[in-house]
Amino acid sequence: MAFIRKRLSSVHRLYGERYSFQVIETYREAGKVKHRVLANLHGCDSIEKALQFTKEQLEDYRRILARGKPEFGWSETRSWLRLSEQEQEQEKSQWRECIASRVAWYEERVALLERALTVVSKNKVVRFS
Repeated sequence: MAFIRKRLSSVHRLYGERYSFQVIETYREAGKVKHRVLANLHGCDSIEKALQFTKEQLEDYRRILARGKPEFGWSETRSWLRLSEQEQEQEKSQWRECIASRVAWYEERVALLERALTVVSKNKVVRFS
Protein backbone atom coordinates (compact mmCIF):
# COMPACT_ATOMS: atom_id res chain seq x y z
CA MET A 1 0.00 0.00 0.00
CA ALA A 2 1.16 3.53 -0.71
CA PHE A 3 0.16 6.85 0.76
CA ILE A 4 1.26 10.48 0.80
CA ARG A 5 2.81 11.66 4.05
CA LYS A 6 2.67 15.31 5.08
CA ARG A 7 5.57 16.47 7.25
CA LEU A 8 6.42 19.77 8.87
CA SER A 9 9.54 20.96 7.09
CA SER A 10 12.74 21.59 9.02
CA VAL A 11 12.78 25.25 7.88
CA HIS A 12 9.49 26.00 9.69
CA ARG A 13 11.37 27.80 12.47
CA LEU A 14 12.72 30.34 10.00
CA TYR A 15 9.85 30.75 7.55
CA GLY A 16 6.77 29.67 9.46
CA GLU A 17 4.90 26.45 8.82
CA ARG A 18 6.06 24.80 5.63
CA TYR A 19 5.21 21.26 4.70
CA SER A 20 6.94 18.69 2.57
CA PHE A 21 5.19 15.72 1.06
CA GLN A 22 6.48 12.21 0.43
CA VAL A 23 5.06 9.18 -1.34
CA ILE A 24 5.48 6.30 1.13
CA GLU A 25 5.12 2.61 0.38
CA THR A 26 4.49 0.12 3.19
CA TYR A 27 5.80 -3.43 3.13
CA ARG A 28 6.54 -6.27 5.54
CA GLU A 29 9.98 -7.55 6.37
CA ALA A 30 10.40 -10.39 8.86
CA GLY A 31 6.84 -9.85 10.07
CA LYS A 32 7.36 -6.12 10.77
CA VAL A 33 5.73 -3.27 8.88
CA LYS A 34 8.30 -1.02 7.22
CA HIS A 35 8.02 2.20 5.23
CA ARG A 36 9.99 3.13 2.12
CA VAL A 37 10.06 6.60 0.54
CA LEU A 38 9.23 6.28 -3.15
CA ALA A 39 9.50 9.99 -3.95
CA ASN A 40 9.84 13.37 -2.29
CA LEU A 41 7.29 15.82 -3.62
CA HIS A 42 8.97 18.82 -1.98
CA GLY A 43 6.47 21.70 -1.98
CA CYS A 44 3.84 20.00 -4.14
CA ASP A 45 0.94 18.34 -2.36
CA SER A 46 0.21 15.78 -5.09
CA ILE A 47 2.18 13.57 -7.41
CA GLU A 48 0.45 15.08 -10.42
CA LYS A 49 1.56 18.61 -9.51
CA ALA A 50 5.11 17.45 -8.79
CA LEU A 51 5.22 15.57 -12.10
CA GLN A 52 3.93 18.57 -14.05
CA PHE A 53 6.44 20.91 -12.36
CA THR A 54 9.31 18.48 -13.01
CA LYS A 55 8.37 18.08 -16.67
CA GLU A 56 8.30 21.87 -17.08
CA GLN A 57 11.75 22.16 -15.50
CA LEU A 58 13.05 19.37 -17.75
CA GLU A 59 11.78 21.15 -20.87
CA ASP A 60 13.38 24.42 -19.73
CA TYR A 61 16.77 22.74 -19.30
CA ARG A 62 16.43 20.93 -22.64
CA ARG A 63 15.70 24.28 -24.32
CA ILE A 64 18.74 25.86 -22.65
CA LEU A 65 20.93 22.94 -23.72
CA ALA A 66 19.63 23.08 -27.32
CA ARG A 67 20.45 26.79 -27.48
CA GLY A 68 24.07 25.75 -26.97
CA LYS A 69 25.36 28.81 -25.17
CA PRO A 70 24.88 30.23 -21.69
CA GLU A 71 22.91 33.41 -21.10
CA PHE A 72 24.79 36.10 -19.24
CA GLY A 73 23.97 39.23 -17.35
CA TRP A 74 25.94 42.42 -17.95
CA SER A 75 28.72 41.77 -15.40
CA GLU A 76 29.15 38.15 -16.54
CA THR A 77 29.36 39.25 -20.20
CA ARG A 78 32.20 41.64 -19.37
CA SER A 79 34.20 38.91 -17.63
CA TRP A 80 33.37 36.45 -20.46
CA LEU A 81 34.81 38.83 -23.05
CA ARG A 82 38.08 38.98 -21.13
CA LEU A 83 38.61 35.25 -21.60
CA SER A 84 40.61 33.89 -24.51
CA GLU A 85 38.82 31.77 -27.11
CA GLN A 86 40.30 28.60 -25.60
CA GLU A 87 39.07 29.58 -22.12
CA GLN A 88 35.65 30.40 -23.53
CA GLU A 89 35.42 26.96 -25.15
CA GLN A 90 36.46 25.35 -21.88
CA GLU A 91 33.77 27.32 -20.01
CA LYS A 92 31.15 26.34 -22.60
CA SER A 93 32.14 22.68 -22.27
CA GLN A 94 31.80 22.80 -18.47
CA TRP A 95 28.49 24.61 -18.83
CA ARG A 96 27.16 21.96 -21.25
CA GLU A 97 28.19 19.16 -18.86
CA CYS A 98 26.43 20.89 -15.97
CA ILE A 99 23.19 21.43 -17.92
CA ALA A 100 23.32 17.88 -19.34
CA SER A 101 23.63 16.45 -15.81
CA ARG A 102 20.59 18.49 -14.74
CA VAL A 103 18.63 17.18 -17.73
CA ALA A 104 19.57 13.60 -16.78
CA TRP A 105 18.54 14.24 -13.14
CA TYR A 106 15.14 15.62 -14.18
CA GLU A 107 14.59 12.68 -16.55
CA GLU A 108 15.25 10.28 -13.66
CA ARG A 109 12.89 12.25 -11.45
CA VAL A 110 10.11 12.15 -14.06
CA ALA A 111 10.50 8.36 -14.30
CA LEU A 112 10.45 8.07 -10.50
CA LEU A 113 7.32 10.20 -10.16
CA GLU A 114 5.56 8.28 -12.93
CA ARG A 115 6.37 5.03 -11.12
CA ALA A 116 5.10 6.49 -7.84
CA LEU A 117 1.92 7.61 -9.60
CA THR A 118 1.26 4.07 -10.88
CA VAL A 119 1.93 2.55 -7.45
CA VAL A 120 -0.35 5.06 -5.73
CA SER A 121 -3.12 4.78 -8.33
CA LYS A 122 -3.28 1.01 -7.74
CA ASN A 123 -3.91 1.57 -4.02
CA LYS A 124 -6.32 3.61 -1.98
CA VAL A 125 -4.32 6.72 -1.14
CA VAL A 126 -4.60 9.00 1.86
CA ARG A 127 -4.19 12.61 0.70
CA PHE A 128 -3.57 15.61 2.88
CA SER A 129 -4.39 19.16 1.91
